[in-house]
Order: sequence, then structure tokens, then C-alpha cells
Amino acid sequence: MVAVPNTVTRMSHALTIRVGSRIVGAVHSFAPSMSRTVDTEFEVERGSHGMPVDLVPQAVENRELRVDRYDTYPEIMEEVFGTSELAVLADQYQPFTIREMWRGPPKSPFPAVGSGLAGVASLAGSLGLSGAQRAINQTQYELGNATAAAASSSAGAGAAFTVLGTLTADTRVYVYTGCWFSNIGRTIDAKNDRVVSVAATLIYLDRFRVL
Repeated sequence: MVAVPNTVTRMSHALTIRVGSRIVGAVHSFAPSMSRTVDTEFEVERGSHGMPVDLVPQAVENRELRVDRYDTYPEIMEEVFGTSELAVLADQYQPFTIREMWRGPPKSPFPAVGSGLAGVASLAGSLGLSGAQRAINQTQYELGNATAAAASSSAGAGAAFTVLGTLTADTRVYVYTGCWFSNIGRTIDAKNDRVVSVAATLIYLDRFRVL
């Protein structure tokens, strides 16, 4: 594992991608995003000038993960994520869970925090998450793992996109549940480096922090 440079600026070195215990590698872009509409309310009354008086946020509607990766042998992009080959997008019949973990420079590493959810609770407490939020996140985390384990025997199910690293004072773990491929395409170029590059867009149901 590449050491995280001791810098103030966050760098991609802090991110290591794994499926289960295996490093995926070959991912050269990972871009989560979400958006929502914020409506402007204007004054409506006699003698007013129709000036804006409030901003009202609406529901979060767009939750995406854009992933760019080089195809490798023997498994292609979608198979690395635990689905079958997607000759058409409809071939994915089960969602999967993604886990993303960031680690900062090893300035103040934590000691071992135990195993399982007890360790999760201990480290989450040191990072200042409230007791109620820890309880909610732990439950979601446990359900996600149980669902993945139960579905792992079926093609296209139970894939976990796990980002792991040494636990430090700036360790952050996020979970994306209910992930589906909404777009996938390959670029094959015989004139430049000849590497087959895959661009995919994933839609996820929910995102929450567990550590």
C-alpha cells in the first residue's frame, strides 16, 4: 500500500479501492456527486417590488457515482464490481453496496479498536459522531453487510466496493447502498496507448458515514 504523503492538501493517495480483501486497481477516476433544487420565494403584496425573501431546498434528486477504470484480464469492469458481464444494462438484476474509506497522513494513528461493530462504535465516538447517529449508521452498516453476504452466491449480487487503509486521525468511511449501473461505455483507440478505458455512472439509493 502506498504511504499517504504528509501534506495539508488531500490527495488521491489516501484512497485504496478493494472488493472484499482484494485490491481492484486500475481505477483512475472516482467522482461521487449529488444535487437538489433550491427554489427562490418572492414577496407578493401591495407596494412590494417582488424581491426574493427566502430560499427553500427541495429533495435530493440526483445521486451519482462516476467511475473510470482500465479494463484488465481476466475480469472486465462490471465483473470486478461483482455483477455479471453487462451485454445490456438490464443484465444487472441486483444492486450492490459500495464502501469508501479515506485515510490521512499517519500523524496520530489510533490503537486497535477491536473488531466488528464494537470497533466501529469506538472509532466513531472518537470522531465526534452522536450516539443516535452512530446507532443508526451501525444498524445500516450491519444490514448492508448481511444483505451482501446473503446475495454473494448469485451472479450480479453482493459486490462490495471497499476502500481500506490504515486507521488514522483523519479516517473517514462512507457507505453507498443500492447501487445500479445507469451508464457504461468503453473507449477503444488503436492510435494512442491502446488501453481499453471504461466509463460508468452508478446511481445509489443512500449515502451515510459509518466512521
